[in-house]
Formats: sequence, structure tokens, C-alpha cells
Amino acid sequence: MSNHKIRTLDNLSLQEFDAETELIPLLTPEDEEEMNNEELPDSLPILPLRNMVLFPGVVIPITAGRDKSINLIND
Repeated sequence: MSNHKIRTLDNLSLQEFDAETELIPLLTPEDEEEMNNEELPDSLPILPLRNMVLFPGVVIPITAGRDKSINLIND
């Protein structure tokens, strides 16, 4: 066994950054305000994908064969 410190989600925080650390914002203040004011529906459809992960903003081809999946995509 190694004596390396195991990092868990609880250990990872901004406390490790000092005053000189510069964080790069992912959103502009305008984008963040627009996102916070956006109306979300009560329910969102989810299409399960086999053997792949599709991240937001990434375009990749997916295949759907089941009628339920095709109807979900078309809606």
C-alpha cells in the first residue's frame, strides 16, 4: 500500500488555493444571469445511450433503433 493521500470529493475544495491563485470564469456575468433567469420545464426527457457519454456542447453521431428512442429524438 502506498502512503499517498487519497483524494476524495470531500477533500477537494477551494481551500487549497491561496490569494494569488487566479480562477478563470467559465461564463460571463451576462451568460450567468441569462442562465439563472431561464425557465425550465417540469420534466426533461432523457435518452439512455449505450457505451457512450455525450457531454453538453459536444456534437457526436448517435444511433437510435427503438421506436421509443426515435420518437423521443423527433419530439
